[in-house]
Amino acid sequence: MTITAEHLTITLEDGRELIGRTPVELAHKWAEAEHGEEWQQLSAAKQSIEITAALDALNRAAQEYSE
Repeated sequence: MTITAEHLTITLEDGRELIGRTPVELAHKWAEAEHGEEWQQLSAAKQSIEITAALDALNRAAQEYSE
């Protein structure tokens, strides 16, 4: 993960790069990318859970990056 003043980026294992202006935006994009077409079929509650899990992973990665 790269952290700059302008945006955050993450490169997925398949090489796709996701860009967000905030950690929450990036987590949402990551969760959606991980689920693909099934994302729209998930309930709002399940989407929220998945976004929260992605945000937690981003926060852990950022903490490790800064150490």
